[in-house]
Amino acid sequence: MAVLHTWGSNLSYHLHVHCLVTGGGLSSDGRTWIPARDDYLVPVNALSKLFRGIFLARIRRQFEEIHLPKSIWQKDWVVHCKPAVHGTRTVLNYLARYIHRVAITNSRIVSIDDGNVTFRY
Repeated sequence: MAVLHTWGSNLSYHLHVHCLVTGGGLSSDGRTWIPARDDYLVPVNALSKLFRGIFLARIRRQFEEIHLPKSIWQKDWVVHCKPAVHGTRTVLNYLARYIHRVAITNSRIVSIDDGNVTFRY
């Protein structure tokens, strides 16, 4: 599962994707869960470079008319991996809230006066 977000916590333009990757899979008959090894993903630094390369190459191939500046090939892409240590239900509840999150939530609104909205970030 992947979710695209276009803003950071300070409301700046910050394109990023959140991905949920399973730590295992079903057997070929679909009856048995086979957990992944503890080291089932590649090292984070390698994954960052690999993902950037594959993603940009596919964009270039799919949209040949778009000029991609050379600078995006040098820019570091950050991959952050962590296990779902709190269990399936906790992860699903978090993701359900996160997927529907908006940049300016009601809790950030300080006041609404005469058509003006003041909020904190």
